[in-house]
Amino acid sequence: DDSAGFTIANKLAAKTRGQAQALSNIGDAKSMLAVAEGSLGSTMDILQTIKEKAVQAGNSSMGTDERAAIQSQVVALSAEVSDILAGAEFNGKRMFSDTASTSLSFQVGDGSGDTFGATIGQLGVDTLGLGDVATADVTADATVDSHTLVGLFSSVTISDGSTYTGKDRTATFTIQNGTTEATDGTNTYAIAGGDVTIDGVEVSLSDYVDTETFTITFTGAATAGEFSSDLDLTTDSGVASALTAVDAAIKTVNTTASSLGDVQNRLDFKAQNLETSMNNYDSARSRIEDADFAKEQMEIVKLQILQQTGSAMFAQANAAPQSVLSFF
Repeated sequence: DDSAGFTIANKLAAKTRGQAQALSNIGDAKSMLAVAEGSLGSTMDILQTIKEKAVQAGNSSMGTDERAAIQSQVVALSAEVSDILAGAEFNGKRMFSDTASTSLSFQVGDGSGDTFGATIGQLGVDTLGLGDVATADVTADATVDSHTLVGLFSSVTISDGSTYTGKDRTATFTIQNGTTEATDGTNTYAIAGGDVTIDGVEVSLSDYVDTETFTITFTGAATAGEFSSDLDLTTDSGVASALTAVDAAIKTVNTTASSLGDVQNRLDFKAQNLETSMNNYDSARSRIEDADFAKEQMEIVKLQILQQTGSAMFAQANAAPQSVLSFF
């Protein structure tokens, strides 16, 4: 009976349903950012532990073995930061990247332009100055002054007993012509057929005469997904550099967490505004489409009274003839 009102009511209903879905989108967005925020919280805890260990290592009361133990722990903690940031996902969407910022877009209204964008800055172990993760298998090689030393290996153990992978490492060896041994001053390695075998890894050596000292630099020995730390707590200068790097990393994580908090606050306000808008639009549709129960109830009561009054009048009208008939 009101075709114009029917059209308007349907349009308003479509708007409120769209806004209801937008409100659900905001809830999902807040959940997504909460996952990112949780990862940053864990990262901050680890960075504070790393700084504590770096301060501990910067102490002459620490011997070589003690510093090596601290170094091993810090490398493991740094690798865990890599895993945490890489694992921060929501429905398959990674929130942190070591190569670029992460752009997010949320539909927060029923209109085509009702979108809200957010950006999470570039963040990863490389960005934080903790190290890097190999993205592909790397063939390691090495050079020996003007001579050639070629090896294929994923790790090599140097004289101090530490295993270095995916990180440059220099060691000096003395090789005497005509002998079957090479020494780095601490360990002795076998020479067989012109090759040097270092902890089971065979490298080829050519053109050496008499007694020569070779400085060997092992580089790039890494496999995909392998973590390499940039923090070195085995020397005083390394500790100083590590403290500077960790302080910068803490500042970066703080800044990122703060920006996520700003985004979450804005989403809260958008959700409140949507709820108010939905109520108002739904009230407008209701006034057009829904029955006014108070008015209709009053109409029912009025009709009931009229009906009862009519019945009473007929009853009175019928009473007079009955009285006349009673005389007979």
